[in-house]
This record gives sequence, structure tokens and C-alpha cells, in this order.
Amino acid sequence: MHACRWSTVDTTITSENMVIAAWALGVGSCWVGDFQEEMVKRLLKIPDDWIVISLVTFGYPAEEPVGAWKRPLGEIVNYNKF
Repeated sequence: MHACRWSTVDTTITSENMVIAAWALGVGSCWVGDFQEEMVKRLLKIPDDWIVISLVTFGYPAEEPVGAWKRPLGEIVNYNKF
């Protein structure tokens, strides 16, 4: 089965919205893009003609992550030039 032209983009947008909504409810998540598709299909009983694009795990974090140091915006953004 061929994936429709935009299925990967649609799945990515959906996953992002799920992650944001989960965080708003205090639920942590982790996007997984590197997996053995056939093993996942077998484990979750997904039909052979379906394509698994990504996985997202959800759970309650044991600790609150600390924000990382970020470079000033002026060092990483260009306006009207490269």
C-alpha cells in the first residue's frame, strides 16, 4: 500500500499536537522515529497493509526537566538576509 502524498506530514502534525496537549495536562511524551516496523506491527497487531510512520509514548514524568541554556535570538535568526 502506498502512503498518500501528505501522510507523513499529517502524522507529524498530529503527533506534535498530541505532545503539546499531553504536556498541558502534565503528561510527558517521547517521539520515536527509529524502530523495526515489522516488530511493531506484530506486537500491536497492526495490519500488514498499514504503514507505521512514528510512535509516541506517554507517561507521567518522575521529575521536572530543567530548561537548557539557549543562544540569544540575534545569534541564530537572520532578518531579510542570510
